[in-house]
Amino acid sequence: MKKKHPDGNPSESDSSEAKEAIESASLKLKASEIKFRELVSRSLVGIFQTTPEGILLEANPVILKALGFESVGKMNEVGISNLYADSDDRQRFVSAVKRGPVSNFQTRFRCADGRVIDVSLSGNLVPDDSGKPRFIEGTFEDITEFKKAEEARRETEGKYKTLVENLDVGVYRTTGGPQGRFLHANPAMARIFGYDSVESLMQVPVADTYQDPEKRKMFVAEISEKGTVRNSLSRLHRKDGTPIWASSTATAHFDTKGKIEWIDGILEDITERKRVEEELKNSRRRLVDIIEFLPDAAMVIDAEGKITAWNRAMEVMTGVKAADILGKGNYEYAIPFYGERRPILIDLAMKPAEEMVAKYTHLQRQGDTLMGQGHITNLPGGEMFFSGHATVLRDLSGKIVGAIETVRDVTERKRFEDELARAKDAAESANRAKSAFLAMMSHEIRTPMNAIIGMSSLLLDSSLSAQQRDFVQTIRNSGESLLTIINDILDFSKIEAGRLELEQSPFDVRECVESSLELFSFRARNRGLELGCLIDTSVPAAIFGDPTRVNQNLVNLIGNAMKFTERGEIVVSVDARRVEKQSNSQAHGEATNQNDAWFELHFAVRDTGIGIEPERMKHLFQAFSQADSSTARRYGGTGLGLAISKRLAEMMGGRIWVESEPGKGSTFHFTIQAKVAPDVKRPSLTIDPISSR
Repeated sequence: MKKKHPDGNPSESDSSEAKEAIESASLKLKASEIKFRELVSRSLVGIFQTTPEGILLEANPVILKALGFESVGKMNEVGISNLYADSDDRQRFVSAVKRGPVSNFQTRFRCADGRVIDVSLSGNLVPDDSGKPRFIEGTFEDITEFKKAEEARRETEGKYKTLVENLDVGVYRTTGGPQGRFLHANPAMARIFGYDSVESLMQVPVADTYQDPEKRKMFVAEISEKGTVRNSLSRLHRKDGTPIWASSTATAHFDTKGKIEWIDGILEDITERKRVEEELKNSRRRLVDIIEFLPDAAMVIDAEGKITAWNRAMEVMTGVKAADILGKGNYEYAIPFYGERRPILIDLAMKPAEEMVAKYTHLQRQGDTLMGQGHITNLPGGEMFFSGHATVLRDLSGKIVGAIETVRDVTERKRFEDELARAKDAAESANRAKSAFLAMMSHEIRTPMNAIIGMSSLLLDSSLSAQQRDFVQTIRNSGESLLTIINDILDFSKIEAGRLELEQSPFDVRECVESSLELFSFRARNRGLELGCLIDTSVPAAIFGDPTRVNQNLVNLIGNAMKFTERGEIVVSVDARRVEKQSNSQAHGEATNQNDAWFELHFAVRDTGIGIEPERMKHLFQAFSQADSSTARRYGGTGLGLAISKRLAEMMGGRIWVESEPGKGSTFHFTIQAKVAPDVKRPSLTIDPISSR
């Protein structure tokens, strides 16, 4: 027991002990404070003390570093309220702390360099001995990176949600178990199953979407065993009972006991694809049937060159059974034809090979189709000439998936064609010989005929009795008619033999037309017919050409008009138009100069005669043909005149045609093409007597 002073007060020794105790406690407190400050300074979390009024008492290095300040004093110079990006946040934080401890108060602080960071504050109000607020202490954490990560996560989740919501394929999450329950489904799932909303679908057990609920059990059993199922085909049905085909890829998530917690999956409605596949399968079946019963030998290969079809006709041609070659590639199908593995027509259709093209004759390509002919000797039937057709096969996207080739035995046709060609050559040779003979004979006959006509004309100038003069006149008229026929035959035979050559000389167009009409002026007057001539101003005065042949055409047409016109008129008209290029210059033997002026001259001979029946007109320009069989009996003629006129018009770069109406008359037209020539003067032409229609 401590001793007391007699007056009752502590003794000096007691005071000394108390003083020592206080000093010891002070030292311990100071040591504790030092230790606390060391802990605070080493803390990985920001620690602070502030007065309720906003004076910063303490801030550890974490806070100073995060905000970029050197000391607490520097922060107080700025002011705590000014450190908040939103100054009202300071008051909200203090008010919250006064109500009780605060954690994760998120706000934004402004750093010394002006940057703004996200922070999380916690705080607790520490009172003094009297219970009044002494200071606020708490923690400070820079959560800027966390905020960025959180924002990125939300953005990613938003994008993922948008993507999932807008996918055409269904995305779902279900529970495990035989029945299953939808935990999540995107709008595509509702559309696939025919529901108005996702919420409506979510009320339906998963097993109820299967046509056979037992298939759901099999699906769960498979995914329980494998963990993942890919492209699993299922027969499901829509809300209204419509069956659909679906392909599902799913992954199961298991708990610690190995039990399925949920299943995530993707569901695609492949009903249309299955329909197309079925149609394609049926189409292929029909194609195989068609190929099988084709009369021509046929085969089909796929894109890899393997045989997929080999019909009965091909079996007969090659002696190879379909069962022995189907599925084989590496040019196996070429061996029966050529005795070796090599590309054939079907391969060239897909991929041309120049070294193989020479193996075929008359090889042609039209789009994807290749046609060729060839000769082979290796088949069981011996030598064969063949005609082959090959074309590529494409899928719906246009991609080449194979090719088909048909082979036809044309040996007999080839022999027939060779015989026909030999017969044709022989016939053409005989025709040329005939034409040459006719030309020679016509020339030989014309010489004595000219003598007969000449002598009879001289005899008519002598003193004859009336009867003798009539006899001699008959001889001369008959001779002239016969000479006309001979001239026609001579011209026609020359044209047939290709021996008729056109002259190229300048002549006056008007003079040519007038001289032709002049030959018939006497006969026209005796019969009371009017002859007329109309030459348009567009017609050049002179052209290069064969005036004799132009005149011959005009004489033929005017002569025919005279024969078939009893009364009225015969009018010859000519007009012309400029043309860019002469179409038959080679036939005229004239080189075309780019600066030459070329014209198409149109000649028309119009009469008011008997006209021609429409059904007779198509035969007019054929050799030895007349309007009808009575024409020759009544009017005479060989029927060569118009045929010759047609050939002459064509040789001069033009054509000939007729317009006619029975009882009203006919108009015969022909055109020629010619180059303009300088003005010339030619004497009137002497024309042989005309021929008839």
